[in-house]
Amino acid sequence: MENADRFLKSKRRVFIQSVTMGTINGLLDGLLEERVLNQEEMEKIRRENDTAMDKARDLIDSVVRKGHKASQILINQIIEVDLQLAGKLGLASGQQSENCHNTQDSQAEIPPTPAPEAVQDNRGPGGSVKLCPAEIAERIRKEKSGEIYPIMGKATRTRLALIICNIEFEKLSNRTGAEADVSGMEKLLEDLGYTVDVKKNLTSLDMTTELKAFAARKEHKTADSTFVVFMSHGIREGICGKKHSEEVSDILSINTVFQILNTRNCPSLTDKPKVIIIQACRGDNVSWRHPKNGSLFIMKLIEHLQEYAWSCDLEEIFRKVRFSFERPNVRVQMPTTERVTLTRCFYLFPGH
Repeated sequence: MENADRFLKSKRRVFIQSVTMGTINGLLDGLLEERVLNQEEMEKIRRENDTAMDKARDLIDSVVRKGHKASQILINQIIEVDLQLAGKLGLASGQQSENCHNTQDSQAEIPPTPAPEAVQDNRGPGGSVKLCPAEIAERIRKEKSGEIYPIMGKATRTRLALIICNIEFEKLSNRTGAEADVSGMEKLLEDLGYTVDVKKNLTSLDMTTELKAFAARKEHKTADSTFVVFMSHGIREGICGKKHSEEVSDILSINTVFQILNTRNCPSLTDKPKVIIIQACRGDNVSWRHPKNGSLFIMKLIEHLQEYAWSCDLEEIFRKVRFSFERPNVRVQMPTTERVTLTRCFYLFPGH
């Protein structure tokens, strides 16, 4: 057996030479969340070191000085943030509560630090979304009292979600693979407790009509939140309807989407989280899509919501999604967040 701090000392050079800037940023964020580093220590590492190697050296030395428990948390973060780096260090991939093994040099095993939030594989029906244990939900509510959006009870709430997906177009190329996006998002939202409406192959006028009808649904009065998902071709001005071409403009403006769902036009959702997800090219922002498995962004979003909704608020999950696109071997694409107006943390508490 080898303590975590001794293990990191033995892998110090490999870590410094291998870690990327994106991974460093992810590790620093994770160490701040786990209270291994405070805000001042994190900013010092970023500010006072010019190169990625200098930052990596300062990071690992700062954590090792704090002892075994802090070192174990860093090891867990490496496994979560960068599996390629974890492989170079000889760490087995897995959940944070599992043992980490050095399989290359000394064949040493690092004893795990018990994680109070560890969830083995507590997934809901269908094996997708990890459910939030009652004690974790209660602890988050207690620790962040007044800082999170209230969640209504399952027995009385009437959560709704809307998916609008344009796959077939009159002039533009069909969006092969988008059916996988629809089925994946529909199942995810259902697992999170929403009744999902799916509409396909609409013009911009049709999309506006469906969105207005959705905003007027009486169920929102007894809901605590909503999701609206658009998937289509897109241009800088907005989301393409099925008739769009160079000759005919069939575009739903992003401004129109937000206006229809604002407090004035949708009062039943006042002070409730309204999550609007748009999967479409936006000018210079390209959206990659696999012809069978669907779009890269939707796949990553589903994966991260399934994995982290039990323990992270929505904005933190979106940050993890954005960070996943900084990793090696991921096609160049960067999801963006627009018009964030959440004033509190939005926890979904799957299973509650």
